[in-house]
Amino acid sequence: MDLLNIGKEIIRKLKCSPLAAKTVGRLLRKDLTQEHWRRVLYNEEWGYQTGDNDIMPALKISFDYLPFHLKKCFSYCALFPEDHLFGSHQLIHLWLALGILHNRDKNMRIQEMGLYYINELVNNGFFQKYNETETQLDYPLLFQKETTYPCYVMHDLFHELARNISSYECISVDYSSSRPMYFPQSIRHLSIVTRQEKDTEAECNDNFKEQMYKLKERIDIGNLRTLMLFGEYNTTFATIFQETFKEINGLRVLSLYAASQDFLPHNFSKLIHLRYLRIQSHSDDSILLPNTLSRFCHLKVLDLEQWEGNSSLPTDMSRLRNLCFFHAGKELHFNIPNVGKLMFLQELKKFHVKKESTGFGLQELAGLKELGGSLTLQNLENVKTKREADEAKLMLKKNITELKLIWDSNRPQKEPAIEADILESLQPHPNIKHLCIKNNGSRDCPTWLRSNICIQMLQSLHLQGISWTRLPPFGQIPHLKKLKLENIACMDQFGEAEFSHLSNQSFRNLKVIVFHSMPEFKKWSSGDYCNLFNGLEALEISKCPKLNELPFTTSLDSTTQDSQSMFWFQNLHKLVIDDCPQLLPLAPLPHTAALEHVQFRTDDSDVLYTNGGLTVSGETRSWEVRSSAQQQKVHYHEYCPMSVKDLQKLIPLKILRVVHCGKVLIKEMVVGFTSISVECLDLTKCCISGKELSVMLNYLPNVSHLFIDQCPNITRMSSKQSEDDKAEDDEGLLQLLPKLSKLLSNISIEYCENLTLCAHHGGIQEFVPLQSLTMSVCEVLFPCWPIDGDIFNPFPSTLKQLYLRQISSMESMAPLSSLTSLTHLEIVDCENVKMDGFDPLILQNLKKLVVYNRDDQYSIAANIMSRATNMILEKTRLMLTNTFKLEELVVDSISAVLLAPLCIHLSDSLHMLSLSYDHGRRQIESFTQEQEQAFLKLTSLRQLHFVSCKGIHSLPVGLQCLPSLEMLKLQHCTRLQELTIENLPSSLQQLVVYDYRRTMKEQLKRLREKFPELVIEYRETPPTPKFQLIQFGTRAMAANGGWIQGYLAKWRSDGTAA
Repeated sequence: MDLLNIGKEIIRKLKCSPLAAKTVGRLLRKDLTQEHWRRVLYNEEWGYQTGDNDIMPALKISFDYLPFHLKKCFSYCALFPEDHLFGSHQLIHLWLALGILHNRDKNMRIQEMGLYYINELVNNGFFQKYNETETQLDYPLLFQKETTYPCYVMHDLFHELARNISSYECISVDYSSSRPMYFPQSIRHLSIVTRQEKDTEAECNDNFKEQMYKLKERIDIGNLRTLMLFGEYNTTFATIFQETFKEINGLRVLSLYAASQDFLPHNFSKLIHLRYLRIQSHSDDSILLPNTLSRFCHLKVLDLEQWEGNSSLPTDMSRLRNLCFFHAGKELHFNIPNVGKLMFLQELKKFHVKKESTGFGLQELAGLKELGGSLTLQNLENVKTKREADEAKLMLKKNITELKLIWDSNRPQKEPAIEADILESLQPHPNIKHLCIKNNGSRDCPTWLRSNICIQMLQSLHLQGISWTRLPPFGQIPHLKKLKLENIACMDQFGEAEFSHLSNQSFRNLKVIVFHSMPEFKKWSSGDYCNLFNGLEALEISKCPKLNELPFTTSLDSTTQDSQSMFWFQNLHKLVIDDCPQLLPLAPLPHTAALEHVQFRTDDSDVLYTNGGLTVSGETRSWEVRSSAQQQKVHYHEYCPMSVKDLQKLIPLKILRVVHCGKVLIKEMVVGFTSISVECLDLTKCCISGKELSVMLNYLPNVSHLFIDQCPNITRMSSKQSEDDKAEDDEGLLQLLPKLSKLLSNISIEYCENLTLCAHHGGIQEFVPLQSLTMSVCEVLFPCWPIDGDIFNPFPSTLKQLYLRQISSMESMAPLSSLTSLTHLEIVDCENVKMDGFDPLILQNLKKLVVYNRDDQYSIAANIMSRATNMILEKTRLMLTNTFKLEELVVDSISAVLLAPLCIHLSDSLHMLSLSYDHGRRQIESFTQEQEQAFLKLTSLRQLHFVSCKGIHSLPVGLQCLPSLEMLKLQHCTRLQELTIENLPSSLQQLVVYDYRRTMKEQLKRLREKFPELVIEYRETPPTPKFQLIQFGTRAMAANGGWIQGYLAKWRSDGTAA
């Protein structure tokens, strides 16, 4: 057979599993020979498959092909909890402590070797690099603290594989599990996972005590090599733990949470063989680290990264001569006396020079030849001689990548000559990448930062509070990416000296420049060198009161610009100018289409352009943006000084949002101005009146979407031309005239408490351009209508989409009686509406119907569905064409939907069904036989939701027979008991569950094990979740700013709005 045929045979064994295919595929790619592929195909592991969904043999075959050292590394991962997020350092140091990580390459540090192992396991599919937008974590309190280390997670099935292959060495005990466990006598590595709930705490304690008793009977506790505890635990647990493990003495690895000294093992001080110790605590300054830490002379890793207790360390910490890795906050790092005795230490984040204490001089750094990563030297004013500085021997520390040299800015006096000598002696190794010097009092920069700079690999340089008469030649640092100059009093301009000895390669890598708190800085004069800054992406300037010139404030003047200047600063994405009064009024910005974030800020004004939007607030002076192609969206805030003429400059302007404004624009809307090309207008929390908005719309003929939110002065709506003086004087009247707003097809109005539809003007029934209307929380929208013809029809009969939410004044269905063209109808939480005046013809063209009340009040959903069923039966009897073909249905009455005639009629059209808020007086607990039979007719259903159906105990039996169902959502169905794979159809791809019960979470875990290809999303929610409107139409109600996302997505994709 050739590779293609062998591959097809292998595919059949993978059971259509993407995980198995990816894993075995990586294995096959390593060797594209028939012999290798045949060995995989005929591997005896395939014979152990136990069912159609069993892919464990495929994973085991991939494991068997790993090198021995990677097999050992992977097998110990069985000790971590399922779905645990582990940092690279946590894995590497565990492997180091267990003696399975060896540095075969003398030029490679142990960390680098460990990362190499991890990457090999990632490349073979055994680990996944953590993506925070996709992964849900079970241990948010202690173990998911943000770090700068790469993080990884294992798929559930790989975790099961690790448990299987290491079952005779490693075991993990779940504190909350009542399942009996078997403990092989050969166990040497143990982890305990605690995640108990308060209501089951006593039961968990009893179960755990029994498990620990069995453990002591089966194994010799003294021979344990690893003991890792995950999660917090109570004092009862701690007592059981101490009693069980009082005889441990051979541990190499110990990881635990300690709320006090009582949470440590009884013989903690005798664990002299420890290589790895990790202690965590909550924030409590009274919790002290054990003084016996210093006895662990073999300790290689001390992890206090999640230690939040007292930061005092034992005074004899320097006895830990073999310590390589000390993970802790900076406040713990600088508290180690005589740190120079820890000659194998890999990183010392911070070191304070203390003249009043012994063991804190710079000479302590001399013997720390392995130091790498970041090093901060603080309180350097306490170093008094060049000899002291020389003893640090920074030049020999080739692994340090980041160095900060800090003098106290509040010291009584500076000693320029002495501080110059000290800084000269603190020259770092040429490998340094990031350098920060703060508050050095010398008069000149050190020689190693002058011409012929010694640190050629430098990528970022931060100078703050210095008094140097000349700055380094920044253009001679070839790899410099970020330059920050802060509080440099003697610097009055940037240029000339700093740009000496430049070449075409100067600044080619510079991406960011920051100037901050520069009291004498007046001018950035780069002259002919502007072209060297084409790679610059961000420029931030703040608190420079005398700065009055930037390169583009003179060279790019509209009357003198030359063609060459058009290409300067072409990649500038971000420009921030904060509290630089001499730069305003601001001259034109650079000629670049790359700007994404621009901010000009003073004490009384703020101009912000970001993400295609412009926000102006305060008394902003005039300014101009040259590249107007990006100006698509404008935000107005209170006191905005921008006029209509300013708006007309921002062409093409598509979206205008007005916030906390009233008459700013209206007073300038006079005949003769060119109309603005706005397509979307949003008014939020404005005092604008209906009459003023009517005038504004006259100058916005291209508006297609209008959003009004919390505008109390808009009190009435009409689509008829005013014919009397009384109407002309009505300040609250919003007139929507078809001849002036021909494109206005979408209107959304929310929280306008005084708004009514004018009865004597016929509402807006003549506004025929309208296609979609949303009215939310407008309490007096429908006044007391007189019993008379047209006044019952306030909406245009051509309306396609109508969304009514929380309209308490709506008492009948009569206002909707003429809307026979509707395709989408939503009536949500309109608690007073009755069926009076209902015309079933409004249902005939519906594609989507949403009707529900979230409380226990009367709902019209059952009545509407009953009328729909009657309409179907009547048209069938008369053999008439029935156009009622719903595709989406959301109702609060299960019994109203599961009727045989209705379900049969919708069998080929209904794709989404949501049974929501079926509770209280209208709830059902189980499905009748007739409802089960009706349910089976919904053969086209792809999505099924049960939302807050608090009565149902089980899902419909016929659920598994739905051939097209792809997604099932169960939200707050708190009495639902059984959820097994036998209940679910084979077509199901996604299961979403919102619940808080541990029993439901365990069911989902078992379901995931049996059906690994099913995407299961679990959201743990409180027993009484906040009400949340569902199936909103045109505008999202969330307060996260996503007010027009759908419109923007459509507009950005093809230039038109939906």
